[in-house]
Amino acid sequence: MYGVCQQDAPAVSDTALRCFAAIGNSSFATDMRQRRQEAFGVNRYNTTVGNGGTGTSLRYDAVDFSSRHMMWLRAESDRVLYSIDGNEPASAVNAKSVTAEQFAIGSLPNGTTQYWLGRVRHVVVTDLLTTEQAAQLTAYLMAERYL
Repeated sequence: MYGVCQQDAPAVSDTALRCFAAIGNSSFATDMRQRRQEAFGVNRYNTTVGNGGTGTSLRYDAVDFSSRHMMWLRAESDRVLYSIDGNEPASAVNAKSVTAEQFAIGSLPNGTTQYWLGRVRHVVVTDLLTTEQAAQLTAYLMAERYL
């Protein structure tokens, strides 16, 4: 899944976690989330991945989510790969605990909380792409960040 978006929540006064995309059943231990996390008064990119226990949360402090960025997420049977702005993908083990019962854009999978507060320019959900196809789509979406 690819997305081009930005988070408009005021970082100083809004400390809520806000999901751009989520897969699972809204349990931190058994789902995957790409979201905004407020940290030190700045909107940051955050990915959480359920591992059957407490889950793993990874914040990327190099990104201020108050401007437009491109996110990428790929869920595999034993891990999740994710990237922002075309950077080298990082991964987290999901211990095959993620139950893809639901998929949501703009909130948790059950639609109850962590609502996205910002602009969404593109959401692209694909089957597995070849390296060349992924590079072409990434280049296109990176250019779209500035429109």
